[in-house]
Amino acid sequence: RHAANVLALRKFARAAGVPRERILVLLAEDPTLDARNPRRGQVFLHANGDQSEKDDVALDGGADGAFEEFADADYVGDEVTPELVRAVLSGRHDPRTPRSKRLESTDTSNVFVYLTGHGGDEFLKFHDADELSANEVADALAEMRAKRRYGRLVLMVDTCQAGSLFNYLDAKTTPRVLGIASAKVGENAYAGSSDADAGVAYADRFTEAAVEWLERAGPDATWGDFADALDRAPTRSTLTIHDGAWATADWRTMPLRAF
Repeated sequence: RHAANVLALRKFARAAGVPRERILVLLAEDPTLDARNPRRGQVFLHANGDQSEKDDVALDGGADGAFEEFADADYVGDEVTPELVRAVLSGRHDPRTPRSKRLESTDTSNVFVYLTGHGGDEFLKFHDADELSANEVADALAEMRAKRRYGRLVLMVDTCQAGSLFNYLDAKTTPRVLGIASAKVGENAYAGSSDADAGVAYADRFTEAAVEWLERAGPDATWGDFADALDRAPTRSTLTIHDGAWATADWRTMPLRAF
């Protein structure tokens, strides 16, 4: 379901007009060809529905609504590690890494970072063998700021205890960073309904609710509108906003589509 979370947000961004070359997708696992997937080659966000091609989040496309290309990811499987996440954010790549797999942002860029998976108090798990810690998240974003790799940055996290990943963000070392979390410290985040055919949930409640709202929202929607909507959504967990590093009050009026 975590891959479906990522692919659904990517599909929304493409439909909203974000060029593919401005999106980097890291998938720790690819569900499209997983033998356990009863709809091989397809990935859906909503369980137990009348699924059609337009609902397949594994299809790529643009603002014209013509979703024709099979989704591609920039990094997949075992290569997706905490070290890779830090390298992508900070720009510390092997010189042979193609430009298409780099985050080529500047100090005028509005950057949106989304993390999802199994997490706990101050960590996000990778392949049940490694972890990205809250300290490492803060260090990577501080390095981004020092290298002038963002102007403003929104970090959205959908994991259990997601809010704990913001514990070391501050206005001095990571200014202009807004954290949005699906669950507060000490609280679980929850999967959506289980699909009758697959036997598992397709997505998590927070991201499913977020995508549903984003698809209905108009072009003038703001991050404040988003926060208010997700605060009311039936996710069974507590929306957490970390704006201590943002240092100004204007995040609520920022247009969503500026990111």
